[in-house]
Amino acid sequence: MSVAKDDHHPTADQYVQKNEEYRFFSYPYKENGQTFRTAYFFPRKQGAAHVCGFLVIDEAGEAISREKAVRINQAFNLYNLLFKRFQGDWGDVVEQDLRKFESVVEHFEALEAFRPADRRLREMIDQAHEAVRQVLDCQDRIYQLDLDAIELGKKKREQQYIDPEINREVQRIIDDFEYALFKQYDVQYQAIPVCDEFVRHLKEHKPARPWKKHLKRVKRILKRMKKNALKHEHRLKDRAKDPRNSRYYQALYAEWEAMVRNR
Repeated sequence: MSVAKDDHHPTADQYVQKNEEYRFFSYPYKENGQTFRTAYFFPRKQGAAHVCGFLVIDEAGEAISREKAVRINQAFNLYNLLFKRFQGDWGDVVEQDLRKFESVVEHFEALEAFRPADRRLREMIDQAHEAVRQVLDCQDRIYQLDLDAIELGKKKREQQYIDPEINREVQRIIDDFEYALFKQYDVQYQAIPVCDEFVRHLKEHKPARPWKKHLKRVKRILKRMKKNALKHEHRLKDRAKDPRNSRYYQALYAEWEAMVRNR
């Protein structure tokens, strides 16, 4: 959270409650030629990480209407959420999973010439390949969103404020990220029956040596997909009804709104 220290204001002083302190975000919000600043309040003993209130003031130093303050404060908090939460998640997704899935592509390519007598085995290989393709598409999308977020952060640093355009881009990145993150795990979850059948088949039918190592790598990625999906199974069932995680954000918006002290 970017803040300006030792930045006090007489209007904000009127909203400080007992045993509280406050600071202003180090960057303002600009809209229609007007500049707005947001102060956030926190318990003195607990520190700035424990925010308990917000106040938005205009260029004249006056507290603006509550309705407008709620909207502007949401823009500030969404921007901070993007860089605090999602970039951490992206680091895990991009660095860990992407290499694992990319490494198996060459084995699927090698198996394109494989024509087993059991037609179902060929179908399972193709289904596994399609699942990996979809996961990689999601990974590519997430990686691009990470780059978009980096560019957005650069833009904010250069212009030294956030505005409706940046806010719309933040919302787009978060929305697309949530969907891509859900979809990649949902694809893996849907592939569990193929994984189980494929593992069982290889146990009962030993593959010929030229294909053995490629089939083992397919089995390994299917088992990894199953492990990933089961790890998130409890969330996937709920998210299937809400793939963009809108309920989570509605709860956050309500929490932020409750902390706005503009009247």
